[in-house]
Amino acid sequence: MLKAVLYKIWSRPLILTVFLLICLAQPVSVLLHHQENMRQLCEYYNAWGGPMDDDWKQSIAAQYERLWSQPPKTAEDLQNASLEQQAVLTAWQYTEFTAMLDRFVLAQESAYGEAAKHAYVKLRAASEHGALIFGASPAGTTMANQYRIGWGFLLFMILLCVDLFSGEAEAGMVPMQAVSRQGRRHLFRTKLLACQCSAGIVWCALNLTYAGALTVCYGWGNLKSVVQDFQFNACPYPWNTGIYLFVTLLTGLLAAQATALVIFLLARIGGSTRRTFALMGGIVTLPYLLAFMTKNQWLALWLPCLINNQWLWNSLWLLMLRGYGVPLYALAGTELAAVCVLAAVMIYRLAVRAEYVESLERHDKRRIEDESRI
Repeated sequence: MLKAVLYKIWSRPLILTVFLLICLAQPVSVLLHHQENMRQLCEYYNAWGGPMDDDWKQSIAAQYERLWSQPPKTAEDLQNASLEQQAVLTAWQYTEFTAMLDRFVLAQESAYGEAAKHAYVKLRAASEHGALIFGASPAGTTMANQYRIGWGFLLFMILLCVDLFSGEAEAGMVPMQAVSRQGRRHLFRTKLLACQCSAGIVWCALNLTYAGALTVCYGWGNLKSVVQDFQFNACPYPWNTGIYLFVTLLTGLLAAQATALVIFLLARIGGSTRRTFALMGGIVTLPYLLAFMTKNQWLALWLPCLINNQWLWNSLWLLMLRGYGVPLYALAGTELAAVCVLAAVMIYRLAVRAEYVESLERHDKRRIEDESRI
């Protein structure tokens, strides 16, 4: 029965068209924002890369003296520099990674106190022992930004589920389902499974097309390279780019599945198609839009916004409670767990209610048949 439900909801021309469009939107976006020479520059980064120990620092210092007889003083000097010079200059700056980290932590202490120093202890220890690796992975760092993935996922799931229940009610198919062999309860479970499977398919398809476009334009470089630069990324954990990307994608997948669950429940309780569409737009789409427009971290903690969760990991975000810092990712995890538990309770109650209504309808049908015989 699952195959029949999946075929029914996916065989509509509008759904197939939207699916192709949102998949094509990923490579088109990458091509429109393509940065020239980025691939070649990252190849130079990886050529000068390696474990950031004392030997590496000495070799980079020697290359810096060779390529930069006079240190750059103006922005024009940097613009006129070759890609190799730019790469060596960045590598030379990373020889002072521990000092960069200490300056950043000192700036964070005004907001978080000793909690900021404690949060970066492991990263600082890894830097001092030369465990970090210098390099670059342009596709890895770019793919961690899931903003467009989130928009494509939300729009598609809303269109897929908006008439999942209301369409059958408006077409007068509900009485027929009540007397079918499978019954309403089994059909409800099948639709839920189809919704979650569709969510997984769409999320994977969007990320695969995104990854393919990034591979062609930039390449993956070295996924073991250090991810922190303390300008755009100040991740407090001793992660490399590969781990950083994995955590971001895993959190996004969990948030996407939970969001699909909420969309399914809104489709079930919405009633008419128009009312369901309004509910989905207000509860699912509006927070995602407001979080992007306002850059507010509390709005970004709303469930749909966690599909694009890069911000949770690229800096130190703490909720201070009596001098103790609670990481915002702990709040996000609690939210995901709470949503899943509440959704499971609601699904169980709706399934029981569907079975109860189905039994009443079957009882009425038997009574009518008995009366007609008399």
